[in-house]
Amino acid sequence: MSDAQIIQSAYAETLSKLFAVFFDALSASGGNSTAATQAADDFGKGIALARKARDQALQLVQ
Repeated sequence: MSDAQIIQSAYAETLSKLFAVFFDALSASGGNSTAATQAADDFGKGIALARKARDQALQLVQ
């Protein structure tokens, strides 16, 4: 497995973890729109950070 493939695999794993946390937060919000909005904001920030880390790592291994 190449470095790039390992990075892509780690990125996919990170997205799965982020989604699980997001799902749990939405479930726990119990319909509270403020909590749901916060969960969505946190998920979006997590996705953005994961993409940034993936992209930087891929550039470093080229």
